[in-house]
Amino acid sequence: MGIPELLKRYNLNSRGALYKRLEAVNIKLSRNKENKVFANTEQLHMLDDLNEHLEHGGNLSNYSPVYVAASNKKALDQQ
Repeated sequence: MGIPELLKRYNLNSRGALYKRLEAVNIKLSRNKENKVFANTEQLHMLDDLNEHLEHGGNLSNYSPVYVAASNKKALDQQ
């Protein structure tokens, strides 16, 4: 998902606000063949988690990421 879509998804008005969120979850976006920056599925899950934290009254400074690797998530889901 590209920058414009991320801004819309999280209802952000500036790239600066998005970059602060990326920094909070320690994400560096990748570039595609057209040299455009994008977030992959795993990064979207992390950003969604942060967004939920913020919507429930949290802030960037008190956010503690919950990260489950995809392979571990499958194992946990099956238990």
